[in-house]
Amino acid sequence: MDFSFLELLFVAIIALLVLGPEKMVKNSQRIGKYFGDLKNQVANFKTLVESEIEIKAMQKEAAELEKHSLEQVESNDGKP
Repeated sequence: MDFSFLELLFVAIIALLVLGPEKMVKNSQRIGKYFGDLKNQVANFKTLVESEIEIKAMQKEAAELEKHSLEQVESNDGKP
C-alpha cells in the first residue's frame, strides 16, 4: 500500500496535534521500527511461499518423470 506525500503529511500533522512534539518523536520511532519489522516478516513470508511453490512444482515434475519411466519399463518388458 503506497501513500502519497500529502496523505503522510496529513497524518503527521494530526499526530503532532494529538500527541504533541515530544511524544510524537518517540512514537514515530516506535512505529517506524514496527513497520520495518512488519516489512521483514512479509518478505520472509513471501520467500517461504515462493519456496513452497517451487518445491511443489519439483515434486510434481518428479512424479511425472517417475510415471513416465515406469511406463517405459513396462512397455519394454519382454523385449530384448
